[in-house]
Formats: sequence, C-alpha cells, structure tokens
Amino acid sequence: MSFIVGCLILYITRAFVSSFIGNELILSGLRIEKKITKQTEGEIKSEELVINDIKHTMSAISRKLEELEGQIKDHHYEN
Repeated sequence: MSFIVGCLILYITRAFVSSFIGNELILSGLRIEKKITKQTEGEIKSEELVINDIKHTMSAISRKLEELEGQIKDHHYEN
C-alpha cells in the first residue's frame, strides 16, 4: 500500500512539475515571437544600422590598439 501511495505521489508531482515547466517554456517562446513579429521593418533596419555602426567602431578600436602595440614594441626595442 505504501509503495502504491508513494508512486502515486511521485507521479502527481512529476506531472505538475513537467506541466508547469512546459507551459513556462511555451509562454516564454510566444513572448519572444510576439516581440519579433511586432518589430516593424523600420525598427529592424534601425537596429541593423546600429549594429553596423558598432562593428565599424570596434574595427577602429582594433586598428588603434594594433598601432599602439606597434609603437610600444618599437619603443621597447629602441631602449
């Protein structure tokens, strides 16, 4: 009898947990889809421009760092 009651409790709690987690995953997926579908074409292009601007800025920073590294190496070899 104890075994049956224990199995029943485990079965019920597992069902609740899996149901709760499954529903949360589905709801979070729907929220993300709504966010994406609500974006207009203009917003997407705006985001694309911002991302490209960030890429160009990162490239400029990378070039500056390479120049500074070269200057440091040159200065180090002179001394």
